Amino acid sequence: MAIVVKDRVRVTITTVGTGDFTLGSALLGFQNFSVIGNGNETYYAAVDTVTGDFEVGIGTFTTAGPTLTRTTVLESSNAGAKVSFSAGSKDVFVTYPAERAVYLDTTGTNTVQNVFDTLNATTATLTGGTVSTTPSVGNDIANKAYVDTVASANIGTAGTYGSASTVPVITTNAQGQVSGVTPTSIAITSAAVSGLAASATTDTTDAANISSGTLPTGRVSGSYTGITGTGALAAGSLVAGFTAVSALLGGTGQSSYAVGDLLYSDTTTSLDRLADVDVGNALISGGVGAAPSYGKIGLATHVSGTLPISSGGTDATTAAAALTSLGAYPAANPSGYTTNTGTVTSVATGTGLTGGAITTSGTVSLANTAVTPGSYTTASLTVDAQGRITAASSGAGVSPGGATTQVQFNNAGVFAGSANLVFDGTNLTCGGNITANSDERLKTNWRALPDDFVSHLAQVRHGVYDRLDVGETQVGVSAQSLQALLAQAVLVNKDGFLSVAYGNAALVACIQLAQKVVALEQTVAKLAKGT
Repeated sequence: MAIVVKDRVRVTITTVGTGDFTLGSALLGFQNFSVIGNGNETYYAAVDTVTGDFEVGIGTFTTAGPTLTRTTVLESSNAGAKVSFSAGSKDVFVTYPAERAVYLDTTGTNTVQNVFDTLNATTATLTGGTVSTTPSVGNDIANKAYVDTVASANIGTAGTYGSASTVPVITTNAQGQVSGVTPTSIAITSAAVSGLAASATTDTTDAANISSGTLPTGRVSGSYTGITGTGALAAGSLVAGFTAVSALLGGTGQSSYAVGDLLYSDTTTSLDRLADVDVGNALISGGVGAAPSYGKIGLATHVSGTLPISSGGTDATTAAAALTSLGAYPAANPSGYTTNTGTVTSVATGTGLTGGAITTSGTVSLANTAVTPGSYTTASLTVDAQGRITAASSGAGVSPGGATTQVQFNNAGVFAGSANLVFDGTNLTCGGNITANSDERLKTNWRALPDDFVSHLAQVRHGVYDRLDVGETQVGVSAQSLQALLAQAVLVNKDGFLSVAYGNAALVACIQLAQKVVALEQTVAKLAKGT
């Protein structure tokens, strides 16, 4: 991937926000970004001439899209960060930013503004310092001759210095280079060391001379007494930061206990605590190699043998043997069955039964009644104290009164029909009046109908229509159309179909129309009088 700069590269974009630029068409007289080459970097500038937002940076061109990735922002109207461009058209073009420019200053001297890895030039003028074989100041540049001289100077013999008994003594030159290394033996006299016990200076392990410090494992052997505060041990306790003494060292490995806890070996090298439990539990072995536990003694799993009578047991393993052992039954009859023998002398029969009394053998039977076996409809039954049916007869049933299609009604306890109330399966015809309770004493919360009721009533769908369910031609209104004006006159049945209380709706509508007629008559009368 190379940095490529081309002349006359300028396109329009409509990118919004801080995302990569999706490049549009080139402006008249300019080239597309495709001359940069897929995957190459270039210097770009983006300008919104409406808002004044701008951004200068390094971008990577990709033919897919095509797009220009905003890799590095060098300068922008957003304090050097990516600009969140607004909607609308913006210009993006290849530029040569001052941050990356190389140019001659006013004296004609070449000035390098950016950081570079290699500068190929026949001559170069330095604003401070010189290129010298013997550099002397901080901004001088050393040439190859000086570097070769320094590299070939004798700075000591290659090797490894220092050991368990010697340390290297190093000599350096004015440039800080190692010019010599001399191995020197380690020798520390007792006079040069203070604060050590006498035994420490003579490399002995006389414990009587040691009052503090830490002895390595190799220095401690045999038995010691009088140790009051060394290592992990303080006077009668462990020093802060140390855990309990392990079982391997003669301790328990436990730092706290609760009343009733028991210690047991959980491995071959450690101990653990078994916490106490509620009263009535016993310590039960877990078996060889397993931890013990508390629990209830299971007679079937933890007890063997039989419990003697003297200890409250039965001294037996079966019920029959237990009864015999306890003396409840003799050994000749361990099951305890009744062995008495005798003869029933008399069995009497009660009400409704026959066959008694029986003194030896016989049959007890249910006595017959006078009811003839069979099926009875609309039956009349008589039952005695024992629940037996003693009498039964079929009834005549209930027959409808009147002629066909006449609606049945209760006439002094008897079904009756009337020619004034007929239902043919579709139409119900009444020769008299059908009324509904309308006493004003039963009514409250009266509300007037809206002033435009009559005008809306005129819009209700009405006329002659054919019924789909009964196949008849009828006259009436649409329940749905009336429901919007007078919902109280429209009912919904359990199947969701609507019905109309025609009488209620018609009477209310007539009264509203009558009021309109009266008002119109009054108006006509006034007009006739010229008032």
